[in-house]
Amino acid sequence: MIKINLLPREDHRRKISVKIPQAATVTLMIVVAVGMWAYWRSLKGEMERIRAASASTRSEIARDKQIVQLIEQYERDKKQLLERLTLIQGLISAQGSAVRLLDGVSQSG
Repeated sequence: MIKINLLPREDHRRKISVKIPQAATVTLMIVVAVGMWAYWRSLKGEMERIRAASASTRSEIARDKQIVQLIEQYERDKKQLLERLTLIQGLISAQGSAVRLLDGVSQSG
């Protein structure tokens, strides 16, 4: 025969209390503090490496700007010299035609 208990269940659970020793708590806090300090040191080192790389990049950019300015100056000078050369070549070619014109006038008269 099956017995059914209709009475409410009594809670006779044992309450387990875990006592953490104080030394373990202090040790855990020290480990956490050392971990935080090590992480901070690694971040500080990374920041220094980034700053050094940034300064190196800035000096490289400044050097490259000077090179670009020199190239632009070279191109301006080259353009001026080409203009002068075409002007001189035009004057040389016109110089011969003026002599022929005057020679033709002197022969006809």
